[in-house]
Amino acid sequence: LSATALQDFLNGFASSGSILLGNPRRDVDINQFAGYFQDDWRITKRVILNIGLRYEYQPPITETNNLFGNFDPNSPTGLVQVGKQVSEPYHGDHNNFAPRLGVAWDVTGKGTTVVRAGAGIVYTTLPLISLISTPQGAQLGGIPTGFKLVQPNGSTLTSPGTISLGTLSLNNSQIPWAVNTPVFNTAAGALSCGNGLVATAPGTGTNPPPCAIHGIDPNIKYGYVTTWTLGIQHAFTANLTLNLAYVGNHGSDLPGTIDLNQPTLGAKGTAAEQARRPYTLSGQFPYMAQITTYTSNQRSNYNGLQANLTQRVTHGMFFSLGYTWAHSLDVQSTDGGQNVSPSVMNSLQPGLDYGNSSWDIRHHLSLAGTYLVPGHKSPGQMLEGWQINSSVTI
Repeated sequence: LSATALQDFLNGFASSGSILLGNPRRDVDINQFAGYFQDDWRITKRVILNIGLRYEYQPPITETNNLFGNFDPNSPTGLVQVGKQVSEPYHGDHNNFAPRLGVAWDVTGKGTTVVRAGAGIVYTTLPLISLISTPQGAQLGGIPTGFKLVQPNGSTLTSPGTISLGTLSLNNSQIPWAVNTPVFNTAAGALSCGNGLVATAPGTGTNPPPCAIHGIDPNIKYGYVTTWTLGIQHAFTANLTLNLAYVGNHGSDLPGTIDLNQPTLGAKGTAAEQARRPYTLSGQFPYMAQITTYTSNQRSNYNGLQANLTQRVTHGMFFSLGYTWAHSLDVQSTDGGQNVSPSVMNSLQPGLDYGNSSWDIRHHLSLAGTYLVPGHKSPGQMLEGWQINSSVTI
């Protein structure tokens, strides 16, 4: 108990250690297609209408050797692989129509006061990194379809696929120093999933630890943001202009992660938590730990009043004064971290995380000014074209 780290090392007692088994290479193909039309229509001399429609489609990601899998509760093992049980890891979203509408009204007909309004829809995409590697997304190339799946009694299920990519750990065991003896047991079947407990059948030993996976909702939708604005612009002089605008947007079906196998409340500890997981309690997939699922379950809202007073260059001076009063809310912001999974505190009620965004700034005041220094003829124009710039942001 009082041994130093060096003494533990010399005695072969490892505090930690791991080795990656399998080939992590994936030959991935991902595409995105879009088309749109737009037209400006002058209804009257003082009213212009802008209309447009955009359509986007992103087919499901593919892998040359079908080394992509997913979680499916309707599968006998809970795991499926492309080219075996399914033809694609998830279904495409075919309804991504994005209309846009805008109108500009010259109130007086002199161009000094203009009212503008507009609305539209903008879709997100499924980033490549969110499908193959990030903790805040899916890891389709690492679904353990080729692992040995061990039941509580020590018996095994037939592996549903061929994806055998995982990490083996020493688990605080003693390093075998014998000649020609590997430190890690990398024999066939070393990559396995179990409940981590002593098998219920006598003499079969302790089952391997449960496996945590990162899948994707097979019916995932692509998130979209609905935007709208109403503003008025007035020119006091040819060089002094005031802009007032209300800007709002609402995000729907935004991406996030939840744990489909979230344990009920109770005592801490791996074994205790595993016993309270839904798929362990049901006996359906007792070898599964956290089932992180990339899905479209989040939302956001932004409302802001924006004001800007601008003076163009007169007597060598230019300035812009801006003020924004706004409020931003969402389910998950950057404070959630990029390595936190799932992305919400309670996967059963992700809406409870809805609140002020990390970047929620209620008041924003900015002032910028530029002075064009009078120039003088000089060799190489060294005394011409100089400016003095200053800006303040509060």
